[in-house]
Amino acid sequence: MNARLQVEHPVTELVYAVDLVQWQLRIANGERLTIAQDDVRPHGWAVEARIYAEDPANKMLPSTGTIARWDAPEGPGIRLDSGVARGSEVGLYYDPMLAKLITFGSDRAHAIARLESALTDFHVAGIKTNIPLLLWIARNEAFRAGETTTSFLAQHLDEKIFVETTVPQEAAVLAVGALLSSEHAPWRLGNVGIPISLGCGEASTHVVASATGKPNVWALDGDLAGFAIVKRRGDRVTVHPEGALPVESAVHTDRGGVDVAFGGRAYRFTYAPPPSADESGVAAAGIATGRITAPMPGKIVNVAVAAGDAVAPHALLVVLEAMKMEHRIEASAAGAVKAILVEKGQIVTAGTPLVELA
Repeated sequence: MNARLQVEHPVTELVYAVDLVQWQLRIANGERLTIAQDDVRPHGWAVEARIYAEDPANKMLPSTGTIARWDAPEGPGIRLDSGVARGSEVGLYYDPMLAKLITFGSDRAHAIARLESALTDFHVAGIKTNIPLLLWIARNEAFRAGETTTSFLAQHLDEKIFVETTVPQEAAVLAVGALLSSEHAPWRLGNVGIPISLGCGEASTHVVASATGKPNVWALDGDLAGFAIVKRRGDRVTVHPEGALPVESAVHTDRGGVDVAFGGRAYRFTYAPPPSADESGVAAAGIATGRITAPMPGKIVNVAVAAGDAVAPHALLVVLEAMKMEHRIEASAAGAVKAILVEKGQIVTAGTPLVELA
C-alpha cells in the first residue's frame, strides 16, 4: 500500500469533497473514520497544473533568481497550493516546482475554461516559468477534446512559439507606460523630451516622451507616436493611446527593466545599452575564442574532457546539475579543447565560461 499523498491529491479532494491531509493527521492521532465508502461520491471535475521555474523558450531549462512579482489568481473554483511568494529566492538545489494550480468546474470543459482564465491572470516576474506552456495546453483543441497521451507534446507542440521574434505593440505601449507612471522615474522635466529605449528579445522600442501639462497625458514620438493617457493603480497600468483602444496589465519595474504581462504571456523589456564603438569588435572576439558558457546557474558535477583533447560535434564537455536535474553541455562543432575553465564541484552562474575550444 502506498500511503503517501500524490502531488495531484488536490484533484481528489475537490472532486470528492474530502480533506485527505486532515484525515491523515486524524487517523495518525488515533481517530476513526466517520465516513463509509458509499459516502465518497464524485461530483464535478478538477484539473491541476504544476507551476515550474522553467523556461519554455529555452528548452525548459530551470530558471533561478528572486521572485519580484507573484500575482496569483483567485476566485470561485480556483485553488493554489504554493510554497513561494514575492521576494522568495528560487535556488538551484531544489525541485523547480513553485506551486500547484487546481481549478474545479461542473464538467471537464468548465474546469479547463477556468484553468485557462486562471493562468491568464497568473503573473510572475523575476524568473521564468512554464505558465506560457500551460496556457498553450489549456487552449489546445486536442487537449480540450481529451486526445491526450504520453506523446501529446511531441505530436502537437512546436517550442519555437515561445521564442519571441516579434513583440505585440500593446506590450511595448504598456512597458513605456510603466516607466512614465513610475514614482521613481525622473519624468518631471519641463519642455524636455525624455528618450526611452527598450529591448525585448530581438525587438526594440525607441520613444521620446514629453509632458503636455495635462495630468497623465504624454506626447510620444518615435516607434510609438501620438498622445497617450497613462494611469497607474498599484502594479497595474492603463495606457490609452490616441486613436486606439486602452490596454491594461500588471507590470513590474526594476533596475534591469520592465516586466509586462499581456495576452497570457510575460514580456521582459530591458533598458537598451548605449551604443559602443567597439561593439562589433567585441562580438567578433567572442566568436573567435570559442568559449562554451553555462546556460543557467548550477553545480559542475563532471568535466568530461581535458586540455588538448580533440572533440567531435555534440561531444560531452561538462555535466551541469541544477534543480535536481543533470544537463549535458556539448561541443557545438568539432575542435580541440584549449582550456578547462571550471572544476568539478564548482558552483557557477549563468554565462560563466566553462570550456574554451580552439
